[in-house]
Amino acid sequence: MRFCLSALTSKKPKNRIKDAKSAQTIAIPSQCTQSVSTTKVSPTLTAISAVLISLALLFLLADVCRAQRRRNRNRNKGKGSNCHLKDVDKCLEPLSALGKQDNPTAIIATSDGVDRLCGTIKGKFGACVREYFKKCGTPLHREVSGLVLDQVLHHTKDMCSKGPKREKFLRASPCLHEKVLSTREAKDECNNRYLATLNAAGDRNDSLTSVCCGYRHWEDCTRRLARQKCGEDGVHALAFIVSHAFMDFPTLTCPEGLFDAESADCRAVVAPKGKKVRLNVGESGIGRYNVANMFSFMFSV
Repeated sequence: MRFCLSALTSKKPKNRIKDAKSAQTIAIPSQCTQSVSTTKVSPTLTAISAVLISLALLFLLADVCRAQRRRNRNRNKGKGSNCHLKDVDKCLEPLSALGKQDNPTAIIATSDGVDRLCGTIKGKFGACVREYFKKCGTPLHREVSGLVLDQVLHHTKDMCSKGPKREKFLRASPCLHEKVLSTREAKDECNNRYLATLNAAGDRNDSLTSVCCGYRHWEDCTRRLARQKCGEDGVHALAFIVSHAFMDFPTLTCPEGLFDAESADCRAVVAPKGKKVRLNVGESGIGRYNVANMFSFMFSV
């Protein structure tokens, strides 16, 4: 790497690539192109990159809103269009709507259902976010957001493309739906306790701990039931849907190594088993931007 950095400053580079947009010639040393093609990226670096990509999308959303508010101050009242984060909330509505159907987890049990889920995530949600940046962002916002969103949606590839990984998932997903996710045991012990924990998180100083420990309890709880009812294939199917349908957000924002469901800290904040609750979405980010609201089809009570 140190050699490549010095080579980039060399006055006699060997390879040159022409940038079509800027009409500038960029020097690429041959040693660097060789090292890029043979270097393996560690899983840790991949995870860090994914976290940065997710954070970049959130910062872009906030930056677009700030820029739009500045533009709105210079407009006369009633002229021009306003852009707010509420416009992004509308992008989440097609995903949230999947949870309002009867027996919502049935969507993961068939190929047609998975296709519909993919169409909602990549089509309606993805297209809406792109339109938001097109309407409200600067040219730089639009260009960068497109790259970031492409990387976020890339997590759905194995689920939304026909292939052996998807086929393996579909062999186990009917059991996961029928014997685990749609059962009263899962709804009371796993889903309801997670939602109750989220509802209480806004009143706590350690809200991130509550949110992440609540999610980790849900995943541990459903994993245990999946293993009991469907074997290891069920466990793998659960991991598949969490990674791909949730676009890996829980893994990135709440690493299992930092938030252990069995730890004393998590046990102290996860709500006990109790009466049925509804997720209190409200105006807070905790209520709106979490997997239980975005992917509510997996968290019915």
